[in-house]
Amino acid sequence: MLIKNDFQKLIFCIKISALGAAVGFSFMVWYYLSIVPDHLQSAFLRSQFVPSRLEGLSALFIYGSTTISGFLIAYIFIRWLYEKPQGSGISKSTWILASLGYAIANAFIGGGIFMPLADQILQSINASASLGTVVLVIADHMFRIPLTMWLYGTQALYSSLISGFLFLIGGYLIYRFHEAECTNGLRINYSTVVTLIFSGVVILLSLVLPVTILRYLG
Repeated sequence: MLIKNDFQKLIFCIKISALGAAVGFSFMVWYYLSIVPDHLQSAFLRSQFVPSRLEGLSALFIYGSTTISGFLIAYIFIRWLYEKPQGSGISKSTWILASLGYAIANAFIGGGIFMPLADQILQSINASASLGTVVLVIADHMFRIPLTMWLYGTQALYSSLISGFLFLIGGYLIYRFHEAECTNGLRINYSTVVTLIFSGVVILLSLVLPVTILRYLG
């Protein structure tokens, strides 16, 4: 059962949002590793291509794009769930639907809006463009949002759906511990511990697992 306390509500939302950010980061790592350059035309060359993780400013912008969107989307979804009049708590089916909604939303918002915008800004920075040019690039991107959502969002949907499964598991675990803390008054904040461990493991695995494995998640 969710306690309608503003402070508890805020803390719970932040925990789920932190998980959403971690999952959003990992989703973009997987997706980018699955991209094969267009100049590799033959099936043999494409099969021999070994991707690598982004580094430096590119990693900050590209991975950061869906980290931010994942945080925001998770926060919106969990606030909505918290406001629902559910005296017996949030059901498993509701969590499944919320996680599916998170995955689809992050594919089209994070992968279809935030990530292409980050890519455009990176190109402007690499070209040593002026601030005015960067502003024009951002404005141009805003007018092309429906197109980029379709072109990039659909390509990122597979990776995002897999990340939604991780969000489902982690979010439900956090919720169950949060529920126990609210009703039983547990002295140890287990939900915070679960948030840190689960989010940390998701990020760590995306950083240390071989790219030959992670590319199949994209």
